[in-house]
Amino acid sequence: MKQTFAGLLVLAATPAAMLADFSYTQTTRMTGGALAAMGRAMPGLGGRANQPTNSTTLYKGNKMAHISDQSADIWDLDTDTITHINFKDQSYSRITLAQMKQAMEQMMQSMKGKTNEAGGQMNVNMRANVTDTGKRDVINGVQAREVILTMAAQMTDRKSKSSTEMQTMMALWLADDVPGYAEVRDFQQRMAAKMAGDWQSLASGQAGAMAGFGGGMSSLAAEAHKMQGIHIRTIMKMGTGLDPAMASQISAPPASAPGQQGPSGGQVAERVATQTAENEANNQVGRLAGRLPGSLGGALGGLGGGLGGLGRRKQQKQTPPPPDPQEQAAQQQAAQQAGAQMQSGVVMEMVTDTTGFSSAAVDAAKFSVPAGFKETEHPMLKSSNRR
Repeated sequence: MKQTFAGLLVLAATPAAMLADFSYTQTTRMTGGALAAMGRAMPGLGGRANQPTNSTTLYKGNKMAHISDQSADIWDLDTDTITHINFKDQSYSRITLAQMKQAMEQMMQSMKGKTNEAGGQMNVNMRANVTDTGKRDVINGVQAREVILTMAAQMTDRKSKSSTEMQTMMALWLADDVPGYAEVRDFQQRMAAKMAGDWQSLASGQAGAMAGFGGGMSSLAAEAHKMQGIHIRTIMKMGTGLDPAMASQISAPPASAPGQQGPSGGQVAERVATQTAENEANNQVGRLAGRLPGSLGGALGGLGGGLGGLGRRKQQKQTPPPPDPQEQAAQQQAAQQAGAQMQSGVVMEMVTDTTGFSSAAVDAAKFSVPAGFKETEHPMLKSSNRR
């Protein structure tokens, strides 16, 4: 054990100049489940829920950056800091590893208290299982093997004896190796060395907080070796009554007529804005009429009402276009799919693909806060200070 820890310290002291660069991208999309089907049935309300999200992970020396379109997190093992960047708000915040450890300890204590409180009313039983299916396939251009992870949390009320169970199953397509991926493993080892010792108490506290979940986590830890490898594709499903035989099956793409879409959020907003503007114009005329004396005010008020009525009569003369049969059929089919997904018990199905593995040089600017961004309190510190 001492030799292993010493080896990690040697890796942690490795000059950054001797380390190579590495990067990869990940795309996560909602492919099925009741939530996705409802979004397709009501496209104007779907928002970003059914849109894929992309992220890039970069390694350069003792730095790692996880970057999406909304934010970025930069780990710097030279300064023992984690920097969170919010591109939307043009802000950033920073936390040290020591501060993060303290914040997580407080979170674990809070979880332990809530677990004990809930334990007085509920029995919680966790089950977990890992199965190597023996399947092999080329996924995203990489030879991979399939492992199925299933987890279930059953909560039973001690008084009423009623129980509820939520299930999660994941089909993991794992690769044994990818050229250049050793940089990722080396970085993880150096990070583990930074967190060794002082973080052991945190791990013990986490184990205590999870004690109420029975032996499920213990059995999962015992089978963790089956999940070793590089995650090339992850298919995750959440719900009730899930069938493990369907874990690796990805739902069919949404049914829609070519070129036909429901009203977008922007179109809905435009309709609301148009109606609001018309109402405001009529109100302005009414307010002006109220300030004028006698018959002139009454006449102007009548004119305003007449203008509003004229606008409505004009709209009534315009015959609305008949609903498109293909669009109606597509939305009806999407609604039927939503009902079927509800009956199947699948609430959410998501797929994450990892691609673009590269050992090409990484731009050092990607690990810096953009100019002009303002510094704010880190989310973990903010949450910790509220407790």
